[in-house]
Parts: sequence; C-alpha cells; structure tokens
Amino acid sequence: MTASCIHLQPVERAIRKARIDVHLFDPPRYGPIIRAECHINEAALRRDFSLPASIVYREEYRPEVSDREEPHANLCCRECPDPDSPRCNILVVHPIDKFPERPWFPSPP
Repeated sequence: MTASCIHLQPVERAIRKARIDVHLFDPPRYGPIIRAECHINEAALRRDFSLPASIVYREEYRPEVSDREEPHANLCCRECPDPDSPRCNILVVHPIDKFPERPWFPSPP
C-alpha cells in the first residue's frame, strides 16, 4: 500500500520493499507527505527509475537563517500542485545528517 501520488508511487513502493522505515504525516494539507528514514542517491534514483521531470530532489540547509535550522531533503512531485489533486512529498534524510548509518536509496553513492 502506498500513500504518495501516482508519480512517486514506484519510488515509495521500492523504499518500502527495501524495508526502510516509512512514516505518514497527517493530516496533510495538500496531499500525502511521508518520511522515509534514508538518504537519497539522486544519480542512482534517476538511473533506476523512469521519473518524470516534475519529480525534484532537493537538499536544503540554511543555518544562516536560524540557529535551529536542521538539514532536510525531499522528493517532491511538482505535477500535482493543485489543492484539489494530491500533491506529494517524500521527506528523506539530508546527506549531512547526524546519523550516517541510515541506508542509502536505491544504493550507496
């Protein structure tokens, strides 16, 4: 069973099949948002999955904005931005996370 939009479902299924911990955030305002406890190897992800250009991987960390800023990363579907249509994010672990032992998906860099 998946919670993400149709564009991210292949990735979510593979993450779940790899037995990576996945948590659903609720209530989502614009659509499902899940958290997968893994780092993303974007090159391998793009190589292994036929993702449309609307799927974007982002890493963000701006400690200059706030001393409480935490590194974060996500896969976002930009094809589903309409509030009447499910929009989806898969939140993942930033590469400079404090827990480097978390798995890489779909494979280590």
